[in-house]
Amino acid sequence: TLLSPSYEDSNLVTCGQLLCSGLYSHDSLSNWLSAVALSHTLIENPAQRENLLRVLLSPDPNYRPVTLIHQVALLFQQSSKVQSKLGFLILLATWLSHCHLAVKHFLEVPTAIPYLTAQVGSTIGEDDNEELVPGLCAFVMGICILFNDGSASSYNKDALLHLVSNRIGLEVFSAKLCEVSRHEQYSRASKKPQPTATKPDELLLDYEFCKLFKVLESMIIKAVNPKEPTNSSTEIVENGLVSEYKDVIREQDKRIADLQSRCDVLEREKGELKNSLEQLSSTMSRISDENTLLKAQLHSGSLQDNNHNLAIQVDGWRAECAQKDTTIQSLEAELQRLHFNASQIPPLDLNPSAPKESQHHDVDLQSEVDRLTNDMDNLMDLLADQDRKLALYRELLKAHGEKIDDDDDTELDSPPPSQQSPEHNIV
Repeated sequence: TLLSPSYEDSNLVTCGQLLCSGLYSHDSLSNWLSAVALSHTLIENPAQRENLLRVLLSPDPNYRPVTLIHQVALLFQQSSKVQSKLGFLILLATWLSHCHLAVKHFLEVPTAIPYLTAQVGSTIGEDDNEELVPGLCAFVMGICILFNDGSASSYNKDALLHLVSNRIGLEVFSAKLCEVSRHEQYSRASKKPQPTATKPDELLLDYEFCKLFKVLESMIIKAVNPKEPTNSSTEIVENGLVSEYKDVIREQDKRIADLQSRCDVLEREKGELKNSLEQLSSTMSRISDENTLLKAQLHSGSLQDNNHNLAIQVDGWRAECAQKDTTIQSLEAELQRLHFNASQIPPLDLNPSAPKESQHHDVDLQSEVDRLTNDMDNLMDLLADQDRKLALYRELLKAHGEKIDDDDDTELDSPPPSQQSPEHNIV
């Protein structure tokens, strides 16, 4: 899709063309993503590496088109941002590895090797990520040495080795190359295929590139310094161990920081829960006291209501008893009057010749006396029943704490007037 489309499809925009346009973007993240995406199309694909060499780009219509690899080399030299430079270097390293023809085309770019040489020998700035640029430049130069078949007249293998030895220095070249595998970004990118950056500017290295670097690093060091292969191998092993220890230390430091942060959060939550528990305990104690007080008030109110109702009933019974006492006294007075009247009546004449009217009058009087006597007995029974009820209510009042006067006790204990008088002799 990177090659020129046919005439019929000239108006279509392919994914490859979009990736190439991303290489020209002024955004460093777009440069990095486009370059890394193109490098992934070349992994274990030798044919595609050679096909890309035929891609021509014409950013300016006034100039002749140039090859894609030539344009990538120029974009790398023109870029001033670390993220963009690393993206272009990742693409070049993947493209040049295991492809002699791609190395030949790259070495034909006049400014490519001089610029890489200057970058490898340059001084590192304040940004720690800038030290990756000289290391990757040394890596690209090493790939050009490894996969150089001598077809490029300007820079064959011996010329490049001489350049590294005299212009850069073998120790400096090896040190710059080894700094890549010891860098934190390399350790982070080599662990997971998916990028783990939290910010866009943290996307610097790629997982697939780290795999390629791990395979070719020792080969490049041996190719550059063949006289001391043992020392170089030992140094590579030592650097690998140091890098692993650094990774372990970083992971432990990060884990300690996370645990400390979590511990602080748990301490704060513990304090908040403790305060909440104290508040709840205080609230429960207060509610319990209020509940006890309300129960006592409710119980006291019920007793007072019961006592009040009993007092009302007793007063009613007392009034009723007083009324009946009055009725009994009235009936007793009437009975005494009748007795008195009966005593004033002369003895009955048993002579059969007495008038019949007197006999009838005596019969009527006797009937009236019998009726009054019967009423008197009924009233006495009723009065006794009322006395029993009064005694019962008196005990209830005492049980509920009501004070009973002595007059009430005397009044309840004394029998009614009818019970105090002896039996009446009815004549």
